[in-house]
Amino acid sequence: MKKYAASSAQTRLEYVRGLLRFCQQSGWIAANPALAVKPPRSDSSPTLPFEEAEIEKMLKAAETFTTS
Repeated sequence: MKKYAASSAQTRLEYVRGLLRFCQQSGWIAANPALAVKPPRSDSSPTLPFEEAEIEKMLKAAETFTTS
């Protein structure tokens, strides 16, 4: 079985739930078994924005590049 990151696994679960929801609404299946599957827990922390000092360093470095 292939392992996915929690965010990728969550997305794939939503695709499966959507497909099975369509199948249920079309009368092809009686119930959506994917609703019983719990989404994966994400242990990654959110990405923080750059600090002012970091932005200044990036802008200063960008000025050293030439287009020719």
